[in-house]
Amino acid sequence: MANTLTVVFGGIVAIAGAILWVSCRGEFWVVFKGCVGVTLFFGGLLALAIGISEMRASREFEAAVPSTTTPSTPADSASSTESSSSSEAEASPAEEPKTEA
Repeated sequence: MANTLTVVFGGIVAIAGAILWVSCRGEFWVVFKGCVGVTLFFGGLLALAIGISEMRASREFEAAVPSTTTPSTPADSASSTESSSSSEAEASPAEEPKTEA
């Protein structure tokens, strides 16, 4: 029942809005033009505030996290892991098999 009532009420309001839009077309454009300027102004201020906040956050993050000297790509990381494991195998002596005589 509530969904039906919502649809009916929405339709009535849409029809009333269309009638007022047609009858007050000149005033609508005046208000619309006024809203566009205000919206752009406050949207620009919001973008400016977000940009400044992001710059400050990135500066704080860079100061809090120490820079590392490890390779930055996974391929470099994999090649350095392989080279270190092969050098470990060369460095450790292999056990010789015991033979019974």
